[in-house]
Amino acid sequence: MTERKETKSPLALQAREAIEAKLAVLRLWIETGIPWVRNDEGRCVCDEKDELQLDYFPKDMQGLSQWMHESQCRYTLQKYPAILTFRSFSRGTLDAPHNSTLKDDIRSLFDALEQAASAQLRKTKSKQDLADAQADGDQKQSYIDALEREIVKYREQARVANEELKETRALQVRQKRHYEDELQKLSGRVTEALPRRKTVVSLGKRAKSDTPPGRDGEEE
Repeated sequence: MTERKETKSPLALQAREAIEAKLAVLRLWIETGIPWVRNDEGRCVCDEKDELQLDYFPKDMQGLSQWMHESQCRYTLQKYPAILTFRSFSRGTLDAPHNSTLKDDIRSLFDALEQAASAQLRKTKSKQDLADAQADGDQKQSYIDALEREIVKYREQARVANEELKETRALQVRQKRHYEDELQKLSGRVTEALPRRKTVVSLGKRAKSDTPPGRDGEEE
């Protein structure tokens, strides 16, 4: 009752409305998720570590009192147009006795926001780790596939070379047999020719011995 009576002045009511408008958005973010920083096309923007960034949210009383629409990206303002109506208020407003309960609620709200932000970032980090692992797995699988294609290619080349080697060896065997057959035929001809040669030689010697002596050898 005391709090309601003390907040009936116009300035106090305006300050309370400004605070409640901001708290309503923060409670919604705790339930649905803190918005990410996005560009004008609605795509998330990463920081220098290539990690997603949460859009601004106040983390203390001073941040809450000074929170205005300039702190948010355009995409967040389009999704939460109530932020465009935010007004700043004095930090002393929350120090007033009639706002003591509200101040305690705001502190609890800050804790809930920090927990929500941490959980949201961890979840996104896990998804990113999973995506990185998947990408790494896909890259390794592509490398394995390339190696398997190389193996198939070299196996085919080895098969063709082996067939060519077999054909070459078969040709060498046929040529060897041919040369051996020719050599055997020639050896046979030489063997057959040897008796004839002896006969010819013998006849030649006999013919010489039967020749009559010349006049020089005649008796007078």
